[in-house]
Amino acid sequence: MNALDDHTLLAAGAALISAAAWGFGSLLFKRLLAHSAESGVAPPVPAALNLFKNTIALLVVGAFWLHDEAPIPELQAVPWIMLSGLLGFAIGDSLYMAALPLAGVQTTSMLGQLHVPMAALGAFVFTGHELSTLSIVGMAIVLAGVFGVLSAVRAPDALAAQHKRRGVLLALIAAVVYAANVVIGHHGMQSVPMSAGAVLRVTSGMLGAFLIAPVLDRRGVAPAWKELVRPLHEPALWKGLFVASFFGSALALPLFHHAMKELDPGVAAVLFSTTPLFTLPLGLVMGERHRLAAWAFTLLGFAGVALVVASS
Repeated sequence: MNALDDHTLLAAGAALISAAAWGFGSLLFKRLLAHSAESGVAPPVPAALNLFKNTIALLVVGAFWLHDEAPIPELQAVPWIMLSGLLGFAIGDSLYMAALPLAGVQTTSMLGQLHVPMAALGAFVFTGHELSTLSIVGMAIVLAGVFGVLSAVRAPDALAAQHKRRGVLLALIAAVVYAANVVIGHHGMQSVPMSAGAVLRVTSGMLGAFLIAPVLDRRGVAPAWKELVRPLHEPALWKGLFVASFFGSALALPLFHHAMKELDPGVAAVLFSTTPLFTLPLGLVMGERHRLAAWAFTLLGFAGVALVVASS
């Protein structure tokens, strides 16, 4: 086996571990929100969890940037990279976290898979990238898998069903935002060092949290920002946040960017989309139970994602 094969295998392993770590982090964030509510502590708003996660992420990717000694991206690329970070790390991740306790991790992560065909469709509309028949078939398979999981993961009562519908809507919007993030980020990250681009994207996500918080919290700027940083003032939340952020950011993000650098983008996209495959067994260990149909439709949805990427 040559050195190139070794690097490819390591990068593929990094992508899979990143997907698993993000899935495990999602389960931990959902459990943290549920545990806070049960213990009488007001659970943090999703944007606050996301800001905490992004703070940890910035420390990690910043260290990689300093180690790489990568140059600062050229000025014309900065707005695109910052917009990508605003969409992905501020808006998309906050919506995703808001959906977790409402729709559940498996449903939320499956809906997140929709960003792959959405990104392919967006590239077709805005950049003229070819959309083959196989791509369209793959999109249909992804939709079938997602709708199958939605029907297989049933809510226990009417109130839970109402919450699930709201969570599904939030996760769908997050998928649209993630797709836009991919298309814009791909344009902005051309010829930009991965570590430098990652620092800009995460920084934009952190700054974006302070911009969107007042929009989500109608009480005004000061109360919204106070709620945003509340986890920093409540030590009872620190342990859970650090553990969830370790898996969701400190571990997942460097591996994600390493794989993005070393792998073909299509291969990387498929491997990153394995998160729902990991959340099923990880959720089983953590006490979550799903019907056999949920397992089958999860596999179907992943097959569709692989087909979309392979035919792009």
